[in-house]
Amino acid sequence: MIPDSPTDPDNLQQAWQTQSSQTKISIDADVLLKVVQRDQQSFRAVVQTSDYVGVGIAILMVPVWIYMGVTESSPWTWYLTLPVLVWWVVFPIVYRMRHPLKPAQPDEPLVHCVERSLTEVDEQIWYHSKSFWWSASPLFASIVTFAFHSAWLRSDDWLDLLSNMDSVVFFLAFFSFLYFLIEKCGCSKYEPRRQELLTLLKSLRDETTSEDSQEIDTAQSASSPAFMCRSLAIAVSLLVLAILIAAGGDYLKHKSRRERERFRAERAATEYPKKSPFAAVRWQDDQPEVKLDDEWFKLVSLNELPVADIVSFSQQTYENQWQQRFEEDLVEVLTRMEHPPADTVKLVVQSMRTSETSVREDVPMTEENRSAIYAASSKRSNR
Repeated sequence: MIPDSPTDPDNLQQAWQTQSSQTKISIDADVLLKVVQRDQQSFRAVVQTSDYVGVGIAILMVPVWIYMGVTESSPWTWYLTLPVLVWWVVFPIVYRMRHPLKPAQPDEPLVHCVERSLTEVDEQIWYHSKSFWWSASPLFASIVTFAFHSAWLRSDDWLDLLSNMDSVVFFLAFFSFLYFLIEKCGCSKYEPRRQELLTLLKSLRDETTSEDSQEIDTAQSASSPAFMCRSLAIAVSLLVLAILIAAGGDYLKHKSRRERERFRAERAATEYPKKSPFAAVRWQDDQPEVKLDDEWFKLVSLNELPVADIVSFSQQTYENQWQQRFEEDLVEVLTRMEHPPADTVKLVVQSMRTSETSVREDVPMTEENRSAIYAASSKRSNR
């Protein structure tokens, strides 16, 4: 082949590129307007559905939250979330009234239609980027307040309160992670649509404003991989820290509880006589059954005190050792109830065979009975 001939491949390529660069594609403005309006209508439908679902869930949660609080006998701080749920209903409605999604007009210019679509997308990005502050932060305040108040009610002292703060720390880490998801990841789904509208608007105007360029640069810097990884690392670190603090708090809680129980046992051993009117004690759920004269009875009352009141006091005072304290330290239990027993007590019992109720007067409180009960309890628990 002769160099520089008309049929040379390089010359053909240069000629094709020159011709293609001069070729212009004509687009029907009416067709493009309909496509933009249809896409705009689809976007509004998604946004309105999201608003309706959010408001509906908040409305349904109000009676559910009240029912949960009543059935669980929750403290008053549980109901601090109710104003938050009402706020979740009011804020989206007010925001949508101030920023309505107006339907497109048939005679609307294409440029105005694209500009309005871009404005709606920007408003939706702002709405989601600030959702942590208007939505999650009020819930965070109410939930953390409830968790702190619950920990306070369960605690006997400041050390016990510190050990019960694991749930508070967990919520702090959880909402920090939620903040990362909302601020950095929640609005990323709208960014491709925004960039498409900016590109279309640029082609229609045949120019790019400095403001648009600045916004694009900001969005790109906020969504850079290094920034995302750093934010994710901080959130994960907070979550791991919360887990470690929760584990340490659980250890302190059990340690302080064991120390309190040991202190109570030592105090009981030095201050209260070790006596019992029963030869043996066994349990049917929360009901004590006692042995008198080689026969088993269901205990109804002791010194006019209903057995249910004695059991309830023991459960509240000694927690998981309430049965042991009832069996082995009955004198202490009755004394702390402000009903100290004498050397003899009055028992009302129900026969296990005939179900008849009888009254036993002047039943002696003896150390032999208590020793037998202690031996049986020790044998059961392998102490």
